[in-house]
Amino acid sequence: LAGTEWVQSLSVGVNGNAPPPTEPPKASEISQGTFKDKSSDAEAIGNQFWEMLTETLDLLWEPEQQNEKLVIMTTNFFNCGIREAHLPTIGSAIESTSEKVMGAEWNDKYKAAWQWFWGIISKAMSRTLKVCEGEHGAVLRDSWAQCKAKKTTEELGDAIFKELARLAPHVVHLFKKPKRIQASQFVNATDMLISFADDPEKFFQDLRPLTIRHIKYGVKGEFSKAFGGAILNSVEKTLAPDFSAKTKHSWVMLWNRASAVVTRALNCSTNLVIVSLANQDVSKMEEAMACTPRGDRNDTCCRVDVNGEVLSPLYWAIRDGMRDIALFLIEDLLTIRADRDTYYYGREKLFETHPDIVQVLCLDPGAVELLDTLFNGLIWHANIVQNGKLRVNYYIKELYGNPETEPNAWESALAVLSIHGPPEIFEHPVCIRLLQTKWQSFGLYLFVGTQFIYFLLIVGYFIAFVAEGHLCGDWKTARLAVGGFDCFVLLCQMIFIVTQIRNGEVASFNISYPGFIPMVLLNKLPHEINVPRFLMNSWNCIRIPACIFVAAVTFSDPCLSGENPIDGDASRRELDELGNLVLTPHLTMAALGAVLLGIQLFEILLLVPSMAALTLLFRRLFGDVFRTVAMLFIIIVAVAGAMTVLRAPGHELYGNSIVTLIKMILANGNNHFDDLDDFNLFLASLLFVICQIGLLNMLIAQLVHASEETMQTAMSLVQKKIAYTCVEMESLLPLSYRKQLYAQLKFDEPLYFDASDDGPSGGISLIEPASVRSHPKYVPDRVMRITGEASPMDPWPREQDQYVVEEEVEE
Repeated sequence: LAGTEWVQSLSVGVNGNAPPPTEPPKASEISQGTFKDKSSDAEAIGNQFWEMLTETLDLLWEPEQQNEKLVIMTTNFFNCGIREAHLPTIGSAIESTSEKVMGAEWNDKYKAAWQWFWGIISKAMSRTLKVCEGEHGAVLRDSWAQCKAKKTTEELGDAIFKELARLAPHVVHLFKKPKRIQASQFVNATDMLISFADDPEKFFQDLRPLTIRHIKYGVKGEFSKAFGGAILNSVEKTLAPDFSAKTKHSWVMLWNRASAVVTRALNCSTNLVIVSLANQDVSKMEEAMACTPRGDRNDTCCRVDVNGEVLSPLYWAIRDGMRDIALFLIEDLLTIRADRDTYYYGREKLFETHPDIVQVLCLDPGAVELLDTLFNGLIWHANIVQNGKLRVNYYIKELYGNPETEPNAWESALAVLSIHGPPEIFEHPVCIRLLQTKWQSFGLYLFVGTQFIYFLLIVGYFIAFVAEGHLCGDWKTARLAVGGFDCFVLLCQMIFIVTQIRNGEVASFNISYPGFIPMVLLNKLPHEINVPRFLMNSWNCIRIPACIFVAAVTFSDPCLSGENPIDGDASRRELDELGNLVLTPHLTMAALGAVLLGIQLFEILLLVPSMAALTLLFRRLFGDVFRTVAMLFIIIVAVAGAMTVLRAPGHELYGNSIVTLIKMILANGNNHFDDLDDFNLFLASLLFVICQIGLLNMLIAQLVHASEETMQTAMSLVQKKIAYTCVEMESLLPLSYRKQLYAQLKFDEPLYFDASDDGPSGGISLIEPASVRSHPKYVPDRVMRITGEASPMDPWPREQDQYVVEEEVEE
């Protein structure tokens, strides 16, 4: 086809700038050499014909989608020079090419089939080519631009709404938004319709989300006719008397073609699943699933086609707040059903079509509770107890994360749960097992190893610089060793931070600005910054300055500076003539280093959950104390200012007044009320009462309440912290080693329910104490076993008595 001379002449418009001819070239043009052979352009045209035939044949039994493809392709063909008059020639060329390729196999049956197929294709192409040749797009754009020039957006929208109310008053109740917003939507919809003439591909892309929105509003396909009439009448009245016959014909042709697509999109999107979602009716969703073949049920729960766009009913329900429907879909997908042939379990389909389901549920406040339902469907308990134990299957393959498809450890389900998940979810057996699987296989050992390195640094510093910091002599070598080791640790931290930045392992850190910053400036400041994951751990943020201080203390140490301390006592270097300690930069950095290194020992307590819970309580209490102290300081500053103005004894200077009041509160007022006149005594007493009796007692009550509240969820918070640490350790592992650990779990092997019954794969099977039966999540053998015929095309029976549940428990 691409080799024919006539197609070569058409292809000038593909790669060349000259306008293509509208008629086949004459023999005289070819003989005289005026016709230029562009084989590359001809090949491009041939490829477009090949693509058109391939895609339209694939959509032979989907005529609506086939028509959409033809509208887009025909518009592209028009831009390459093809006109309606060329269609018979093209059909003959396709038929001749097919006959030539097939040779002896070509017969009348094939010929009739191709003629029938080309008749369908050419008829659809003819409609589009007529519109393109008639320059309907330019007419529509010009007339609509005139409408916008004569009326505002609100006036045009109001005119369309009034016409719609006149033509179809029964649809007016669907429009509930304010007049201004509705008018803008009418005008935008008309803009989109006009794009149908020039850029049908963009029109179809914009139509999909528009169709979905209108399905939710309850719009039906038959309403489109009234909407088209309202637009046409509004344009005609706005442009009168300049509304010509050609303009009217262009608008009528536009709506005739577009309305068919819109109506089909609305009508084809009204299956039972979509209807139940549009009406927010869980009973209709149950009915839709009940009549779905068992082999297609899981796929139907996960995917629904709306005008060519595949959507998730589950995400639709979650994002529109339809909790009951979302709950039903998750439970239905994660129900294990079995007939005489096989098991049906939608876990794999759920995570295949919703790989970010855990993140979606964690970030949606209204859907967090669905996490519990999700995890309930990932566990199976046996109902048979043997030797005081029973089998438990945990289907955690997708939660664990395949390093092949998830090389970034911070994108795994455990990472999402540790960052965004509610603490109570870590009490669920599935979450506990997921964490234990990773923690016991690599997390614990890596954590102990890294903490041991930091512990060596802490011990070395406290011996060489704190306990023996006043001596020189043999301690010079020890201090150099500690300083060198500290620099090595600091260098490793910097390398790790740079590596995370290069690999994109960063997190968004929200910045909270003080309320006194003007809004004008606030809008220009960044509200989020990207921070390496390493620095999202508060302990790591402490270690870096601690290591910097240790390095600075090492290289500013008097013993290493070459100066001989008095009698070998390094501490004498920081004393003045009267023997008082002088706070030098060296001493300041040494003290700060000791504090920052010492408090890092708290992280080691993560190895003992009960002790780690106390550290969480301490952090909560520290925040409450800090807020109370801030309030106390504000009151002290105010009262100190008043007493300084009044020149009370001991309060002549403002700074001294603040210090005196602080000492008074700390000493319970002892010896600080002497020599005060009546008014200053009143101020001091008022301050004492507010601080000691008021704020401090309130703080005590608040601390008691906070401790009780924190201890109730302390272990869950500890597990969440361990999960975060485990993900942090996983990010340190080489990808090859992570793949090896994943392969060792053998997730692809079936998990059997008993010795002769292999169930679905995708998890790990453990023998646990029979005491798990007292756990609220224990459900004995939750597999629903169905008797009777076992065809994938049959729906599951509705009656509950069709399910056979084994209830024998062997003690």
